[in-house]
Amino acid sequence: MSVALHADSHTGALHGPLAELRALFELESHGEIPANAPAGITRALEAARHAACSLTLARGGREARCWMDAEAAALLVDDGDAQGRLLGLAAGAATSVIADLCELGPRPHPTAGTSCLAVPVLARALADPHRAGSSSLKLDPEADPAFAAALGGLRAHWRITGEWLQTATPATHVLEVLDSEAGWWTVDPLGDRVRVEPSTAAGVWRALNALTPRGGDPDEGQAPGGACRMPRM
Repeated sequence: MSVALHADSHTGALHGPLAELRALFELESHGEIPANAPAGITRALEAARHAACSLTLARGGREARCWMDAEAAALLVDDGDAQGRLLGLAAGAATSVIADLCELGPRPHPTAGTSCLAVPVLARALADPHRAGSSSLKLDPEADPAFAAALGGLRAHWRITGEWLQTATPATHVLEVLDSEAGWWTVDPLGDRVRVEPSTAAGVWRALNALTPRGGDPDEGQAPGGACRMPRM
């Protein structure tokens, strides 16, 4: 195994240059994984090759991608500066670890109601560094004024794309979320508009699990913030 890669004895993660971590997937497909690779990583790479599902998280300009078969999962996380980490997980724990990357946890319940916004209006509001009371939202008659104010406390905007790779009809499902100091919102496409709806950590957790073909069981694995706690992206 490359000297540029090193294993974390506590988490079992393999750290190093993203390019070298990605190269391991190609090596595994040709049966060329180095003999000194951690056993958990070898099993994770095998799971990626036979994956029934993949989840791709886009958050803060970086990406994490997870591949799952029936028993195991591989999670590749972009840590920035061309560095990353690769983890081997039990398939049932994968969504818990991704939830930790998203900092899914308790927030106040939003006081704003559902807003139905033109896509460019929401995009401009999210790009506005002075989001609270954004003029883009004020001009949209379907924007809840309380939602416009809540955007001032935006913590993160992220999207997870789930791809079912071995079902009779391959399918893609998307979960888009706004994380604010005022609460959680989900964003759903409605043609040339989006519906921004208040949610809770439990609601987002259920929606995250539903991205996989394991049945959308929110009791699979650990709840967010459990023993698999991961550093944020």
